[in-house]
Amino acid sequence: MYAATQTLSSTSTATAGRFKDPHASDGEIPCPIHSTELNTYLSSEPWRLGCAPANKIDSRKELLVRWRYHIHISKKSDCGEFYEVAVRSSCISWFSFHELELNYDYISSKPREKAISAHGIKEATRRACARFLQNAATAIRSGGILELEQCYRAVALRLDLGTPLERAILEHDILKESPTAVRRQFAQRLVFLGLNLLGNYDSPPALALLTRDQDNLLQSVKNGYRDLSKIASEQATSVKMVERLELQTISLLRGVLELCGGRVECRQHAHDQEYTASENAAIYGSLIGITGTNRFGNFDLKQMHNALIKSKVFAEDREFSASIAVEWSMIMMNYLPIGFPEGYLGLPSQMLSKFCVGDVNRVRIYFEQIYHQSPSLKRPENNILLLLCWTSMTGGKPLEALTEWASMGKSLELYQRLVRDFQDSQTSKQLGLTVIAFLCHERLLPYSSKDTTQPIQGFYLADLDALLKGQSLSNKRTIFERLAFSFLRVATSLGDNYIDIIQLFVTTLNKEAPLLERFDGLPDQYFAARMRFTGEQRSNSTPLNHKSACEEVGVLELMEAVPGHQAGWLVVQTEDISIVAQEE
Repeated sequence: MYAATQTLSSTSTATAGRFKDPHASDGEIPCPIHSTELNTYLSSEPWRLGCAPANKIDSRKELLVRWRYHIHISKKSDCGEFYEVAVRSSCISWFSFHELELNYDYISSKPREKAISAHGIKEATRRACARFLQNAATAIRSGGILELEQCYRAVALRLDLGTPLERAILEHDILKESPTAVRRQFAQRLVFLGLNLLGNYDSPPALALLTRDQDNLLQSVKNGYRDLSKIASEQATSVKMVERLELQTISLLRGVLELCGGRVECRQHAHDQEYTASENAAIYGSLIGITGTNRFGNFDLKQMHNALIKSKVFAEDREFSASIAVEWSMIMMNYLPIGFPEGYLGLPSQMLSKFCVGDVNRVRIYFEQIYHQSPSLKRPENNILLLLCWTSMTGGKPLEALTEWASMGKSLELYQRLVRDFQDSQTSKQLGLTVIAFLCHERLLPYSSKDTTQPIQGFYLADLDALLKGQSLSNKRTIFERLAFSFLRVATSLGDNYIDIIQLFVTTLNKEAPLLERFDGLPDQYFAARMRFTGEQRSNSTPLNHKSACEEVGVLELMEAVPGHQAGWLVVQTEDISIVAQEE
């Protein structure tokens, strides 16, 4: 081995003059030595890609092999006429000296006339692109030379083959580079994913999946990827949408490969955060011909274990137990964006699986911000209430998921809990969160032609009392909206201690306050009583509950008098608040 003794010039002539090739004959231009030291030194040099006549490359292969760190030769073309060759810029003169002139103008993905005649333009083009991508993936994985990789990636981008190149690299890593144990576990994870989607392990799709062997599954991933891309191309409205799906599929498969101990490729770690966990799981299923809607991780342990041990790809794993299936489920949810453990963030997993993965992260951050501002609210049971508030502000897929959840009657238990909590004693901020959660819950439900906006029991506070007692009223949404603005008015009057809850109300309501109507002062006085700012100071006592607050402000008596009430004004005054409402 020979080491560099002085700084190399960027020109090949200077390079040739400073290094002696022990294999070179007199007058021969030497190529830079392929020692580790020199290879590192030359690592910043760019490479160029071209093609050279096959007969000239074949006649000098023994010579070229010695310079494998500086010259990369791909497989011979299908027509047998040329090789695709990548060479360091400092070696171009040496290459020319040996009459190995490269054609740098050739287009790697363009088929030759002979291929077009034999296969037709469409198939010949497909073959040419596939050959280039295979050559590129092999070159990139051949020796860990960064500049060679950069050269191929740059050419691929220029040919609009950037995403297909990522796919070719992934396929190379799975099918050609991964050890047998990695490929076997990769196939096992795919079966596990597919069964999770199905739920019913005795169904024809499940039984068919269990009969497939490792090679069949790995090949189906390759074919399934192309089928998925084809379907996306037919259905998508833009090229970007197709590319988005392709990159997401590559990223998801890379995740499984790395989880099984395969090669790590950081370039393929960028999961699209706008896909939901359910959509990601469905992508995995589509690659192996499985369609299902069951949530990942939602399986009967005994049935899952009994199904897996019947699978061909698990035949050699006699020690695979039910506990391992549970462990796999947890690990895969932590490593792959396909689902969430039960109880994650204190929210229903079925609901979260239909949120964009990025939205779940944003929800988590939102919780942290609210609890940092209002530590007294930090309770696991408040997470679902804050989710209602956040969803009301952001919309999108989270709102769709929550709306579906509410429309299926799954929110009834939450509504009943809110009713119980509201009637009990609560701190001021907890009371406010309950009020705004009531409104956000009602916003999830569709409007009805029978909905009204006027008081039914004479005034909105009386309507609220009727709702809490189990009556069904057609102005439910309006009641909670009026109460929310009433609470906001009282909280605003009480000063800086309520800045955090005021901000929560303002961002969640996201609308102008309605004009005051007669008796709007009553709910203001009611909330002032429950927030312990009317009458005698109650700083050392339990906050008033719903019934006690109604008694204090005289609502119970007024309920009977209101239908015949003819007063023009109702004035409510407290120590800190003065609300005047004019009768229409």
